[in-house]
Amino acid sequence: MADGSEVFIRPDNDHFGLFIDINGKKTPNIMGKDIFRLVGYTNGKVIPTEVGEDPKTQGWPYCNPTTGEGWACAAWIMYKENMDYLKCADKLEWSGKTKCN
Repeated sequence: MADGSEVFIRPDNDHFGLFIDINGKKTPNIMGKDIFRLVGYTNGKVIPTEVGEDPKTQGWPYCNPTTGEGWACAAWIMYKENMDYLKCADKLEWSGKTKCN
C-alpha cells in the first residue's frame, strides 16, 4: 500500500484470512506487534481472529506476542482500544483489567 503497509488474503472454504502488516517489510514482523489477522466470511462480515460473533468471547489467551501467540491481538486492540498487552500482559485480563495504569 502507499504507506508501506501490506495486506495478504488467504482464501479458505467458507472464509478468508486477512493479514495486515502495518509496517510492511520492516521488522519485527511478529503477530500481535506489527502483523494482525482478521477473518472474513462470505456473508460480508470481517471480525478479528479468535473472537466469534459475540465480542465478549474470550480471545485473550492467544494475545501474547512474546510467546508467539499474537493471533487474537487484533481483537484486543479493537475491543479494548489499546496495545497495553505489549507492556504488561501479565496484569491484564479479557474480562478484567484492560490497561497497565
